[in-house]
Parts: sequence; structure tokens; C-alpha cells
Amino acid sequence: MKKQTVLWTSSVVLMLAGLGSFTSAQIVPGIAAFIAGIALLPPLGGVLTGAMGKTGAIVLRSAVVVVGLVVLAATIKPEQGQGQPAQTAQGPATTAQATTPEGRIAGMVQSLRCKPIKVELVEQVRTEWTDEQVKRLQAGEDISAGTGKFLAKIAYENPEGLSAKNTRYALNRRAMEITRELSTKPEYSNIVSIMLMPHLNLVDKYGNASMEQVGKFSLTREVAQKIQWDNMDEDRFASIVQSDGQLWLHPAMR
Repeated sequence: MKKQTVLWTSSVVLMLAGLGSFTSAQIVPGIAAFIAGIALLPPLGGVLTGAMGKTGAIVLRSAVVVVGLVVLAATIKPEQGQGQPAQTAQGPATTAQATTPEGRIAGMVQSLRCKPIKVELVEQVRTEWTDEQVKRLQAGEDISAGTGKFLAKIAYENPEGLSAKNTRYALNRRAMEITRELSTKPEYSNIVSIMLMPHLNLVDKYGNASMEQVGKFSLTREVAQKIQWDNMDEDRFASIVQSDGQLWLHPAMR
């Protein structure tokens, strides 16, 4: 009885881990964990024992579980805080960099299982001046043309799915999650426009691999704050970006 309980518990844990990996667009480790969980199901053990004998069933199930766990360990990508510091175009983030606005955004992007490539905050220039400001300018006073509001340009490596369809889902999913963070968290309130540039490692017909931009998701904070995020899915988010912002996808992603 105790053995059956352990098998059932282990099976359920592995299958739940597999489902969790699917929702995070980590398809390969998800499949490996799910298959390993199925192999441990006690009813399957009874069927295999009847067909192959007790020894054959044990060997087959053990082999499936071991292979599944090896594939899971080799392919799953760790989240932030598990030994992978945030990366930017300037290299690993130092403690000082992590306290800058760009460093904090890079850390947020990596917490969503993307690898930051470059984070740039571009201050918006003032286009309208009050009469008082014009008088001060005419008097020779130096007044900043900056507004304290920024466009966030974020380039990052996106997790890759097992198929083109899954990869497209992962692109939309990560762009939606990053946009949600930037438009709802108070610490990013000075960001009024968002431009996300996901990258993937593409291989051409000659087998040459290169990291290339595969999409651009541009949206204003004003539009993003209209979204009811708890009721939003990836496809509807992409439709909003296309209609109310700017959406571009590499031909390989269409």
C-alpha cells in the first residue's frame, strides 16, 4: 500500500510539473516530465506486468522515468534567482546597475524567463511651452526640454517553442507579460510608451545560425491601461497591439 501511495504521488507531481512547463512555453521539459509521470502510474504498471512480466515492466518503466528526468534536467530553463544574473548589452548586471531604472527593467524581464539584450530609456522631448516658460527662455534662462517621461525600448531573447505555433504563442505571451508589468507597476509610472523587440536564434537554409529580431510590439501606456489584464489572452493582446499600436513579426513567425 505504501509503495502504491509513493508511485501515485510521484506520478501526479511529475505530470503537474509537465503541465506547468507547458504553460511557460517550455515544451520539451514539459513532455519529458509528463511522460515520466505517466510511466509511474500504478494501473499502467499492472498492464505492463501482464504483458511483459514483472521484470520487463520494471525495466521499461524505470528506463522511461530515468530518460524523462534526464531530458527534464537538461532542457528546463531556470528562472531568475537560480544562478543566472540579468544580462544586458553591456554584460552581467552589477549591484549598481540593478538599482538603475534600466537595471530594474532588465531584472523584471529576466524574471519572466527572457534574457535581456538591451534596455534603453529615451526621454520624450517637450513639444509645448507655457507663456511663462517662453519668457524665461527669451530671458536666456536654461530650461530643459525634457519631460521626465520615457519610451522604454527593450530587446530580449524570447523562449523558443517546440513548433512555429508555440513560438508565436511564446512571443505574444512574453510581450503581454512585460507590457502588463510596465503599465501597472507604480515604479514604471514615468514610462509612457513601450517598444518590445523579441529576438530568437534563427537558422537559415544553409544551416547558419544567428540571433535576430523576430518581432516588435509597440504600445502606449494610455492604451495598455485600458486593458483588463485578468481577462486578457495572448491572441487578443496581439490584436490590440496591431490595431492600437504597432505590431511587426518576422516572416518566419507568421
